[in-house]
Parts: sequence; structure tokens; C-alpha cells
Amino acid sequence: MSLFQVRSWWQHSPSNNEEYDSNHLVVGNADNNPENKEKLVTASLEGLIRIFAPETKGYNVEHLVFEENMGAPICQIALGGFVSLSGVCEDKGIFLTSECFLFVVSNDPRLYLAILHPKELCVYLITPISSVSDQLQYYELKLQYKHILERSAYNMIYGPFGKKRWVFFF
Repeated sequence: MSLFQVRSWWQHSPSNNEEYDSNHLVVGNADNNPENKEKLVTASLEGLIRIFAPETKGYNVEHLVFEENMGAPICQIALGGFVSLSGVCEDKGIFLTSECFLFVVSNDPRLYLAILHPKELCVYLITPISSVSDQLQYYELKLQYKHILERSAYNMIYGPFGKKRWVFFF
């Protein structure tokens, strides 16, 4: 007898030529829905990003609420309270370098989607653009800012490091 059981609740089968790894999936309230409904955000090495809002068991085409080709391979995605420090850095005596990017969690409770490409890091806000019914909405990505990288990147670590909980690092 096992304490744990694995059950398949929902699945999506991408096309055969798409490649994924563990850095290409995040789950959370990506669209900042007031009802706190979680979405599945997936990305592929081919540059496709998709947002799914599964409501029932099994895949349905209506579960796919966003799909876009970003035009460059996607190395990793992340959801978090990433707010740029531009304009705040000089006041606090903090300077950005090409090796480390600083972000601060302010009073803004929204989640942002960070997308790491080999040569740039982009941060987007996911916003609804239309509603076919009360239950179905479609979305768009609004670029908040991006950093051009001097060297190629493969992955990133993000979160609050050290004792300063208001500072987030990539």
C-alpha cells in the first residue's frame, strides 16, 4: 500500500517537433485574476509560449487561451513580483551590472512573467483582451521591460536572497 497516488487530471500533447524541459512550465495566477484562478504557462525551446486555463478533466481546445511565437528560443520562464528598479536604484545607492539584475517587490501585488531568451531577459504583464463569455477570456503579453545580455544564457535563478526580503534577484 502506498501513501501517494498519481492521477492524470489534465494533459496536452504538443506537436512532435517541440522540445521542453523542466524550466518551461509554471503554474500560478498568471493573469492576476481577482478570483485567484491558476493558469498553466508553458514555453518551448522553439519559442512558443502557451497559457492554458483547464476547467474540466481532459484537454479541450477552449483551455488554450494564449499562444504566441516569441521569435527566439525560450530557455526558461518564471512568475513573480518582478518590478524594475529603474529610477529607484540611484536613490538607494544600488547600481545594476550586466552580471546581476535587481528587482524589488513593491506594493504592486501583480505577478509578471519573465522569459529568458539566449540573449535577452524580458518581463511581461499578462492582460485579458477579450471575453467571449463569462467563463472564457483571451490574453496578450505586454512588455514591461527587457535586458539585453552580453553573453548567451541557459537558465536563471530568481528570488529574494539574503536578509533583504524586498530585493529580488535574477
